[in-house]
Parts: sequence; structure tokens; C-alpha cells
Amino acid sequence: MNTEWLTELGRNFETLGCRTDSYNIFQVLEIESKEVLICRFLGDLLNPNGSHGCEIEFLKRFFKLLKAEEVPEEELKNAKVVLEEHTDNNRRIDVVIHLSTEVYPIEVKIWAEDKYEQLYDYGKYYKKLNASGIYYLTPTGWLPSEKSTQGLPKDFVKCLSFQDDIKSWLEVCLKDKICKPGVQEIVKQFKEVIDRMCESAKEWEAIEKSVFEDRDPDKQRAVFGILDNADRIKRRFQEDFIRNHIELSDGWKFAELQDDEKKEYKYAILKVISEKSGNALGYICVEKNLYIYATGNARCIDEWKDEKTGLPWRYLTPDNKPINLRNPLDVKNSIDVFAPDSVKINLGDYMKEA
Repeated sequence: MNTEWLTELGRNFETLGCRTDSYNIFQVLEIESKEVLICRFLGDLLNPNGSHGCEIEFLKRFFKLLKAEEVPEEELKNAKVVLEEHTDNNRRIDVVIHLSTEVYPIEVKIWAEDKYEQLYDYGKYYKKLNASGIYYLTPTGWLPSEKSTQGLPKDFVKCLSFQDDIKSWLEVCLKDKICKPGVQEIVKQFKEVIDRMCESAKEWEAIEKSVFEDRDPDKQRAVFGILDNADRIKRRFQEDFIRNHIELSDGWKFAELQDDEKKEYKYAILKVISEKSGNALGYICVEKNLYIYATGNARCIDEWKDEKTGLPWRYLTPDNKPINLRNPLDVKNSIDVFAPDSVKINLGDYMKEA
């Protein structure tokens, strides 16, 4: 089987880790991947009583985007913005703008999938409240799935995109200088996040296309084979990284865990043992960061103990940068573990045999 397409697929994944050069609080807190938090921010901007302090200015320009006409300011001043509003069938819609005679429901989809009859249920509920449609907001403006609309009239679902609509709205708000410098800077950062979000969406589309566009059965078989063996492949990658990036002192070696050790050391991948005594000196673990748990057979060179538990463990972290082997595609705040010679760790710098 020709595997060149796998290399190209890997290059596509590499671009997903790109960051902006500026310091962006949304990226630092990883809000860009959390739909609920993004909706809260959008909802606050749209709220005339939002903490931004700009009163109706954001909402005024948003309605100009939606309706291409002015909404009376008195209407905007009395507008009510609700997040996660309850509807029929125990549903919750992300953002709803209530005016005196109309309602504007907005469903936001970034990474989550559509649910069965989701937009159909919203449509039935909001038609009774005089909604002219459901606004469906996604990174690049894609259509909702048929399982979600289930026969809802096509013209009742109005697609919006972060890439064009929300970005244009924010650009107008920034150009008009409707808010204080602090809020202005936050809005600029959010616009950067939208750029990154849309680039990620495009890359995922390219990845899917590279797998399915030529209907190559070998490619599709390979993808499903990888998915079916994902846990085993990830474990193999973690073990391979540890063996090739951690140098052991003379007389030490890596060993597999016994069944009882696997239960006791939940996140352990390999253990380090003394060839002379056969005793375990420590367990190399993978959780949010690569770390080692020392046994009583080892002497720690400096203080390791966790302040809360008193247990002897420490991160294997050069230059205070995490080594993320749980999700190695996430290189935003951690070492790129796919890079050749990305890190070398000498375990003898951290511990000695007791």
C-alpha cells in the first residue's frame, strides 16, 4: 500500500498547532476550543447591559449585519440576551436575543456535532415566539446536518460564519471605536482566535478530503484500522518516546509493569529497575505532563515531594516546558514531541540508586 498520503496527512496536522505571535489570553486559557465560553463572550458583547460598558453599540451593529437595517434604539435598549435558553424537549440553545415583538435564536457549532432533530425542535419552539428563523453559526458557514433539521424549511435556517459575519461585525466595531481601549484589545484578541479557529476548520476539511476524495479503499481501510487500534498505537508512541528520549544511568534499564503495578500506578508506562538488585527505582508516568514517581529504592537529588500528598514525584520537564504525551498534537504550551531530538532527559540528573 502506498503510504505517502499518510505523510501528507501528518503535515496537515502540524499546521493545526500554529499560534499567533502576540500574547492572546483566549489562547492561553484555551477558550478558543470551548464553545460554552465563546458563547458567553458573544452573549456579553450583544447584551446592552454587558460588562463591556458599551451599552447598545455592539448589538446595534450586529442587527445591521443580520437585517441590513437600523433597529430603533429604544428597542435595543430593552433587548434581553439569554444564554443557554431552555426550550421544549429539554433542549438548550446557545444565545437568544429577545426584542419586544421578535426573537433571534442563535445556535453555535464549532467542534460539537449536530444532535438528532436539534434545529427542528428549536424551529417549532421559536416559531411560536415570532422568530423568522434560526441562526446557525459555525466557523466557515457550513450547513446543518439533515438529522438536525429533519424537514425544517431550508429558508428558516440562516447560516452565519465566524470567518465572514462575526469577523466583519467585530471589524466594524473596532473601526468605529465604540469601546474603551481595554475592551478594544480584548475584541482584537478574539478576532485573532476566530482566524485560528477558521484555519483549523479548513485544515480538518483538507484532512478529510485527502482521505476520502479519491475513494481509495486502502486509505479508508487504513484510517479505520488506526481508529480501531488508537489506544494501542498511542501507548506504543508513548513508550517509544520514553525509551528514546530518557537516558538511564549505568546499571539501570526499562521494564514492563506487572499487573499489580498497573493497578497501583495508574498512569505508568514503564518502570526503571536496577539490573544489580532487580528493584524498581521509579515509574515513568504520562498524565498532563511526563513525570516520574520514585520508590524507596531511589535517592532523589533534590526535593521532590508533593506539598499536598507528600508523595515523591516530579515532572521530567526541561526549561519548565511540559511534555504532553497524552495529546501530542497539542503543542500550544508544550514541547513538540514529534520534532527530531526534541528533548533529551538524563534520569541520573534527577535521582540515584539508594
